[in-house]
Amino acid sequence: MAINNIAEHLIIKAQESPNRPAVICALGKNSRGRRSYTLQTFDQLNQESAAIALWLKELGIQPGTKAVVMVKPGPELFALTFGLFKAGIVPVLIDPGMDKSALKECITAAKPELFIGIPLAHIARKVLGWAKKSLKLSIMVGGPQSSWKKTLTYPFYRWLAQRNLDEAMVHLDQVPSDYLAQDNPHSLAAILYTSGSTGIPKGAMYKHRHFIAQVDLLKASYDFREGAFDVPTFPLFALFDPALGMSAVFPIMDYAAPAKADPNEIFSVIDDFGAENLFCSPALLRRLATSLKTNPRPLPTLKRVISAGAPVPVEEMKIIKEAAHSTADIYTPYGATESLPLSSISCSEVLERGYLGQTQGRGVCVGKTTPGVNIRLIKVTDEAIESWSDAELIERPIHSDEAITPFNAYDRIGEIVVYGPSTTQAYLSHPQGDTLSKIKGPPPQVALIEEQSVSHRMGDLGYIDEAGFIWVCGRKSHRIDQVDKDQELRWLPHCVEGPINQINGVFRSALVDSIQGPVICIELKKNAQWDHVIKEIKDLADQYVWLKMIYGFIRHPNFPVDTRHNAKIKREKLKLWLQTRLTSTQRLF
Repeated sequence: MAINNIAEHLIIKAQESPNRPAVICALGKNSRGRRSYTLQTFDQLNQESAAIALWLKELGIQPGTKAVVMVKPGPELFALTFGLFKAGIVPVLIDPGMDKSALKECITAAKPELFIGIPLAHIARKVLGWAKKSLKLSIMVGGPQSSWKKTLTYPFYRWLAQRNLDEAMVHLDQVPSDYLAQDNPHSLAAILYTSGSTGIPKGAMYKHRHFIAQVDLLKASYDFREGAFDVPTFPLFALFDPALGMSAVFPIMDYAAPAKADPNEIFSVIDDFGAENLFCSPALLRRLATSLKTNPRPLPTLKRVISAGAPVPVEEMKIIKEAAHSTADIYTPYGATESLPLSSISCSEVLERGYLGQTQGRGVCVGKTTPGVNIRLIKVTDEAIESWSDAELIERPIHSDEAITPFNAYDRIGEIVVYGPSTTQAYLSHPQGDTLSKIKGPPPQVALIEEQSVSHRMGDLGYIDEAGFIWVCGRKSHRIDQVDKDQELRWLPHCVEGPINQINGVFRSALVDSIQGPVICIELKKNAQWDHVIKEIKDLADQYVWLKMIYGFIRHPNFPVDTRHNAKIKREKLKLWLQTRLTSTQRLF
C-alpha cells in the first residue's frame, strides 16, 4: 500500500495494534512514592487526531492553511499534529527556546492563520504581538480542568483564545477511523524551522513525501523493532515513533533545556517500560554519562541510543554503551533540518576508525552515506550556484593516512551537498536562503526524484576517505582563510580543535577569527589548571607545527550554545566576546 500522507502510518498501526500504547507521559510520584503515567493507545491517538481533523474542517479551515503549534510533548501534541496532517493543515514548528525577537520574526514570516497552543503560549502571543496581521483563529490546548475553575476563569481564557481543542472531541464517535482529507504526497505537510545555531532561523518546507522518505531512511539506518518503547527527549523526533511502530515514553524534563534534565528521571522511565531506544542531544548524553560514571548502574534493556546535533565525545559514548544491553550501540546521525538522515556512525565504528583521526585533527567522522541518499563535494565558494554545470566537483578521496592541515586544506576540502528523497526544496519566504543553499536538480549521473527537486548545500566542509566514510571539518562560515607568504591557508574548526580537545583538562575548544588572526578559545573542565593546558599546547606544537601560527589562546568560562541541542557552539557570540578581550589572549609562540 502506497503511503501518500504521513498520518497514514498512524492509521495502519491503529488497525494492526489498536490497544498498544502510542504515547506515555510520566506524571511524577503518587502519595505512596510510586511513579504514575498517563497513556494513549494507537487507537485513541488515531481517533482523536481524526476528530480534530474533522472539527477543523467544519470550522472552515482549508487545506494548506498554516498553523503555529506551541504545545508541550505528550498526547495533545501527537493528536494535534496528526490531526493537522490528516486535515491537510500545515503545522509550523519552532523551537520554544529561540530568542524572542527571532521567534517573532519566524512567526511573522510564516503568516499563520491559526495559532494553537497552551495558555502560556497564548499569553506570550498576546503580550508580544505574534501574528497580529495574519491570525484568524486561536485555539487553546489545556486550561483549568475543574468545573469551578473553568467558570471562574472562562472570560480570561476566552480572551486568550477563541476556541478550545476539547471541542473537537464531540466528533470522537462520528468520524471514520481512516478519515483523511489530504492524500497528495506532494502537498505541503509542515514548516520546520532551523535552530538558528548556524545563522538566521529559516523555515524548511516539508512535503508529505519528505516525511515518508525520512521514515524509510530511518528504518534502513536503524533496526527499530515494532512494539518497542522509545524515550525521545527531542519532541520532533518523537513524532516519528507512531510511523515506526514504537511507543513514545516522555520523562518529566524541560525539553527546551536538555542539559538540565535529571538523569535519574530518564533512567527510571527506561527501567519502568524496558525501553530499547533513547534519542537525546549530546548535552543530555553527557549528563547521563557523568551520572553513570559517578553512580554506575545497568540499563539492561537499552539497545540503541541515537544522539544528534553535534559531535559526541567518545568517552561518553563508551560509558553509556557499557551500561546498556550487551548488543547495544550508540549512533550519531548526520544531517540538517533541510535534509536528514544523510549518514550515521556507531560508537563501534568511531572506536575502530573515527576516534584516532578526530584526535589527530582530521575532522569528525560521520559515517557512510545512507542508502538512497547522494552526497557530493564541491569547491568552496560563498557565491550562489544555480545549476550543477556551475559547480566544481571534488572527486578525489583523501586517504586515512593523510594529515589535514591549514597548508593542504584549501583545494582538498569541499562543501558537502546532498540530494535525496528527504531533501526539502525551499525555505518559507526566504529567497536569499534558497539562492545560496540550493542547486537545481540532482548531481551529474543521479536520477531525478521529482520535477523542481533540488540539491541542498549543507554549509559544512568536509571530505570522503578511501573507504567511503564522510568526514566533517566544520561550518563553511566558520572557516578562516589566510594568505601567508603567497601561500593560501585554510583553518577548519574541527581539524584545529581535535588535538586541543584531547588535552587533559580541556572541556571543549573553538577556533575563532580575529583582526590579528586565528584565536583558540578554551573552556576548561571543573578544577582543571590553565597553566597545565598551556604547557600541553606548547608540547603539541612539536607534532602540529601549524599551532605556532595561532595568534593566541584564551580561556572562556562557559561557551554559548544553541537552544535546540544545548551542544552546538555559537561561534558568532564567541567572536563578539573575543573582540573586547583580544589583548588578554595568551601568546605562546
